[in-house]
Amino acid sequence: MKRKLGIAAILGIAMILLLFFLPGGMSLVITDKAGHVYYTKEVTPGDTVSLGFRHSVEKVLVVDTFVVTEDCMLYLKNTTYGSMGAGLPSDKSYNITTDRHGNFTIEDIGITYDQIGFMTLDINKYYIIVSGETCQLAGVVPHEKPLILSVERDTPIKMHINRIRTLI
Repeated sequence: MKRKLGIAAILGIAMILLLFFLPGGMSLVITDKAGHVYYTKEVTPGDTVSLGFRHSVEKVLVVDTFVVTEDCMLYLKNTTYGSMGAGLPSDKSYNITTDRHGNFTIEDIGITYDQIGFMTLDINKYYIIVSGETCQLAGVVPHEKPLILSVERDTPIKMHINRIRTLI
């Protein structure tokens, strides 16, 4: 009897450990440098993530659109912005198009990032769109604090914790 209980206990511990260490999925997260999580959303490879904000000098909308890759990277697909002003790309070597509203889009940038650093200011009005779902970041993330946008591999238990965190 004691032997059966011992085996059951070992199997139970092994199953719990698997929940902590087996890969389960991916999450887009916004953290600070200390690792405090402010935003999390489950993603899969191929999902699009757009980070939009108002340019602090030009006062125009800038939207960077990324694609989540299999290896938890963010592939910069395109950038759309409302002017060719200060701090915005205008190099003719890029494939730049203009829409009927006067917005410029740089297509096929082809840069991959493991993380995106940014800092919100009141003027920027940052927001994020994950596969069509928009979240205004004001009130979700602190202002004037360096933040990191990245994709993390999740374990099954971490996925459940993130789901609970988004409900709170």
